[in-house]
Order: sequence, then C-alpha cells, then structure tokens
Amino acid sequence: MAQAVPSLANGGISKDGRTITYHLRRNVRWHDGAPFTSRDVAFSFAAIMNPGNNVANRHGYDQIAKVETPGPYTVVVRLKRPYAPGSRPCSRRRTQPDPPRASAGTGGKSEPLAVQRRAGRDGPYKFLRWDHGASIELIANDDYYLGKPKLARLSVRIVPTRRR
Repeated sequence: MAQAVPSLANGGISKDGRTITYHLRRNVRWHDGAPFTSRDVAFSFAAIMNPGNNVANRHGYDQIAKVETPGPYTVVVRLKRPYAPGSRPCSRRRTQPDPPRASAGTGGKSEPLAVQRRAGRDGPYKFLRWDHGASIELIANDDYYLGKPKLARLSVRIVPTRRR
C-alpha cells in the first residue's frame, strides 16, 4: 500500500531507526469505492493489538509504540526500539489480514463473522458468495489499484479432511 519502501536513503526511516514514515498510494480503494487511508492503517494496528481480539500472533506489532496519521496518506510508525521488520503496517506480507473496514466505528474490536463476510476489502477479488465450510466465490475487482485481474471469477470448494 506504500508508494515506496521506506529507507534511510529516501528519508522514510529515521537515523535512530525508531521512526518509519510511509506515504500511501492514493489510488487504492476499498471494494465499496472508499479510499484506503492512513486511518485504515491505524485502525488495523489498533484491532490487532486489542487484547479482546483473537489474532494469530502479535509478533512484530508488539514492537510498535504508536501509529500516527498526520495526513490521510501518511502513516508514521514509532517503534519502541530499532526493529528491522518494522514495515508490517503497510506491507502486504503480514501475518494478519486487514480487519474489516466496516468495523471502523468499534474502537479496534473486530466484528463477528457475519459482518466480516459483508465487509469491504481492498484486494483484487470481491466476495460474491461464501457458503461457510463449503465454498467461496469471488469476482474480479475492476478497480483494483494494480489493475483488473485476468480471471473474472474464482470458485473455491472447501473439501474437509477426514480424521482417522
């Protein structure tokens, strides 16, 4: 989601290694058409760090002291100490998915599964149908910031494994 990978050379990482500044792409939109902004990044961080939310792990995120949003397309991450993988808040290679944007009014608390099914996302495919435990159908997001996907539709059938 960042325009460039922050580095010392481009001024995105402070000399002490404890502040990382991201400038977000302006052409990224949620499936409902709303822009992806720094507020969404701050919300994701708050939801992941909220002890009331069941997340896989908080490794790396626990090194962040705070996330600031000085503008709609600027995110400043203040680290507790220099931490090399500090790029997680704006990286697509994270251990956590984006919390549903629809839950932005809940103070960082994730919504129930039913709301997550309807929630807007920002990826190359939109949910068309989800038959929990059986199948998921996705359609191409024509407005995806990296371009329309080549496949118009994806169908995933869930086949449970049998225990012996």
